[in-house]
Amino acid sequence: MAAAFPGRHLIVRPGLLAGPHDDVGRLPWWLDRLARGGRVLVPGDPGRPVRLTDARDLAGWMLNSIRRQITGVVNVPGPRGCTFGELIDACLAAIRASPGAPADLVWTPDGVLLAAGVRPCTELPTWAPDIPEFAGTWAASGEHARLAGMRYRPLADTVHDTWSWLVHDAAARAVVAGELMPRVGIGLDPVREQQILAGL
Repeated sequence: MAAAFPGRHLIVRPGLLAGPHDDVGRLPWWLDRLARGGRVLVPGDPGRPVRLTDARDLAGWMLNSIRRQITGVVNVPGPRGCTFGELIDACLAAIRASPGAPADLVWTPDGVLLAAGVRPCTELPTWAPDIPEFAGTWAASGEHARLAGMRYRPLADTVHDTWSWLVHDAAARAVVAGELMPRVGIGLDPVREQQILAGL
């Protein structure tokens, strides 16, 4: 594209996207899993960084950038400063009125999960373990996007709105169930999860 439209292209490189109508299902899977309660396998350290971009923020910024004729290649990796623990806490806050047993979080070291064959990013969505293959996952600079006006809403708002969509939109249930489209293995099989938990 850059060669075909020199000086007249905007190439956007987003990080992980989230929000209502997420048909990949990363955040919906966590919300659904935590809402089911019981012992929940949670990866790594709650203080580990994670970065999500609400698709609505990205779409609005892209449209505005086109109107303003912003060009170039821009990383939009999500805001810094969020942690996996904050993501899980936001999910728990969003589902707090859900029926059933409360979630009992079992934070589990990367090495244990990897030894059990758990696939990063897919079986436990947004999990990027501290191994060379995932070095720098959350380190991309979003400064160019910030200077071009990209703004991110609070993580809690994205999580709340996604949960509301899951609860009130029948089509959303098909996303979580993997019926709407193949989800390339998003989410850990419940039987496998309990087997791993039993060995801890």
